[in-house]
Amino acid sequence: MENRLEDINIRSICVDLLKNCWVIILAAISVYLGVTGVYRLRYVPKYTASATVAVTAKGSSGSVYTSLSLTNEMAQVLGEVFKSDALKKKIEEDLGGESINGTLGATVIEETNLLILSATAETPRETYLMIWSALRNYDSVSDYLFSNARLDMVKEPSVPYSPSNVQNIGKIQKMGMAAGGGLAAAAIILMSYLRFTVKTKETARRQLDGHVIGVIPYETKNRTLKTAIKRRKKALLITSRLHSMAFSESVRKVSTLVEHHMKRRNQKILLITSAEENEGKSSVAVNIALAMAEKGKKVLLIDSDLRKPSLYKIFEKEKDTAHSLSEFLEGKCEIQDTVVKEKEGLFVVYQYQSIRESGKDLNGETMKQFLRSCRKLVDYVIVDTSPMNMTTDAEIIMGEVDTVAVVVRQDWSSIGVINDISDVVTQSGVDFAGYILNAFHREYPWKVTSASYGYYGYQDKKGRR
Repeated sequence: MENRLEDINIRSICVDLLKNCWVIILAAISVYLGVTGVYRLRYVPKYTASATVAVTAKGSSGSVYTSLSLTNEMAQVLGEVFKSDALKKKIEEDLGGESINGTLGATVIEETNLLILSATAETPRETYLMIWSALRNYDSVSDYLFSNARLDMVKEPSVPYSPSNVQNIGKIQKMGMAAGGGLAAAAIILMSYLRFTVKTKETARRQLDGHVIGVIPYETKNRTLKTAIKRRKKALLITSRLHSMAFSESVRKVSTLVEHHMKRRNQKILLITSAEENEGKSSVAVNIALAMAEKGKKVLLIDSDLRKPSLYKIFEKEKDTAHSLSEFLEGKCEIQDTVVKEKEGLFVVYQYQSIRESGKDLNGETMKQFLRSCRKLVDYVIVDTSPMNMTTDAEIIMGEVDTVAVVVRQDWSSIGVINDISDVVTQSGVDFAGYILNAFHREYPWKVTSASYGYYGYQDKKGRR
């Protein structure tokens, strides 16, 4: 079993991204905080004080060198002197003999005799003291080079109030957030692709061990605000007006295919199960029963999911309407006390309360005799049982049914688990009718066709069913 490019389902990826958007946001925030933390741990503020001086000649007149090029050359040499170790030692002596933790710099303004002197240290005070000390002791270091040169102050240094080495951390933070969120989104997309579930009809055809009976499209239950308020918990049935033509026709098509399968093999009892919870097996069972009853068949629908019954919720039945199946199996009532006629041709045996040890009741002789007697009373019996990956209830009563259909919801259960169920059914000697793909969205939302909904049932690439 392997993933292929045709297994990619854009909707599944979008749903995963939407469900896990908090992971993307958290990853972006984490990177943002990480970048900020590293920056603050490694960042050491530096303060710079500067002064502008003019290189002039010592003498009574105080005139500037007549040759600008010579003056500029002299300024460059004096700039190197300003950065020398000799001047640094003088500054240390001037500041009390302690070593200074800073640097000195000098820059010559081109084609002028102006020199910009700077001092950089970790505190504004140290910076300010350094540059003034350098200006005071500059003459003692530079006299042996230019005895007749002097520095005239053009702009005095001042105490720096803000660091001079501030970085554009905002840009780095934004880039880090984008990278963190992008990597998280890429990981979610990869996990969505690698999740081995039935995402497309092509995946079902290729990966599932068995025949695909048909496809029931996803249908929105609440189409308006009014129905959303009044019917938010009501199951979508083909007898309701709150469904599309594609949905009802797909259900009827699946029902016809199931009936055709059973009729050819002279079968009467159909067991409907699934791998996991919430795959819609009960709704599928009810709709198939309703579709059969519409054609004049006499159908008995049994809720044998004793641990988590749901048929009474679908039909909106009160618990005191009739006795539960478990009460009949325990000998507390007669079978006629449990059967409720829902509509012409459709009879239902409900289970109202949850039974923890359901296997005891289902494994008894009473249940077996009940199913055997049902063959003589109705045309078809549909047994809604618990998910096979959750309990062994379905396996217990499998020996008394004729065929089994497994409901598979799109992108829900693992393909390996679903195939294990088909193996269990086959090994038990019971006929395996196949899979009913339920709640499948259109694979290409921009292409609205009846085939996109599975309107005419499942077909392979060559158009064969």
